[in-house]
Amino acid sequence: MDSLRARQFPFLSTDHLTMKKIVLSLACASLALALAIASPGPVIQDPASKPTATSDQSDADKKVIADQLPSYPLNVCPISKKKLGGMGKSIDLVVDGHLVRLCCKGCIKKAKANPASVVKQIEAAVIAAQKPTYPSDKCAILGKPLDRAGTPTDVVLGTRLVRVCCNRCAKAARKDPAKPLKSVNADLIKAQIKTYPVTTCVVSGEALESEEMGPPVNILYGTRLVRLCCKMCKRELDKNPAKFIEKLDKAAAKKKKG
Repeated sequence: MDSLRARQFPFLSTDHLTMKKIVLSLACASLALALAIASPGPVIQDPASKPTATSDQSDADKKVIADQLPSYPLNVCPISKKKLGGMGKSIDLVVDGHLVRLCCKGCIKKAKANPASVVKQIEAAVIAAQKPTYPSDKCAILGKPLDRAGTPTDVVLGTRLVRVCCNRCAKAARKDPAKPLKSVNADLIKAQIKTYPVTTCVVSGEALESEEMGPPVNILYGTRLVRLCCKMCKRELDKNPAKFIEKLDKAAAKKKKG
């Protein structure tokens, strides 16, 4: 009977000390796995989340990331073409003043070696994403019709599209981005107010306009309008913009259904 049991269940014949070693090894492996999962990965930014500062980023780089992330147009790595997040947390890199989001550390060297190609991909994606809903038919520099000098010129400033009437205005836009962006931002807000899907603040739930709080505060997250009841609510919006953008998306879909 004992020999039959040994053949059927060979592990029962292992001596007690060996079994203790096996159990101890398994426990250590489990602990190592748990620690690996809990360990922080490389610097990452979710597309709709506020960037996290890292020790190897200058203050200038952090500002570029914060400014350009909300309207960053790609959900794939421009080097590997793999989906961001598919290989773990994505990497935010600043190349020649442009935010570049990569799938892994292995793509950093290639992005830095060929920045023109990477930036070209991002700019093409910005134009494709923002041109269909561009809010104005006027030059962002002169305020005159875009087609006054022929075919309009598309200029990408960071991750924002600005349209101008000629190459001269394109140079002016690149030299002083604040002016054309201010014009485009005003047009975006004006256009989106008409179809804004809710009458309450997405953060507090309060009415957008009241005697107590005054007129609503209009914020652009990238090119997306978010209306708040007061400036204090912007702090909560900045902590987790994806949460509130999702609320707007659901409200807009519900409104569209009728």
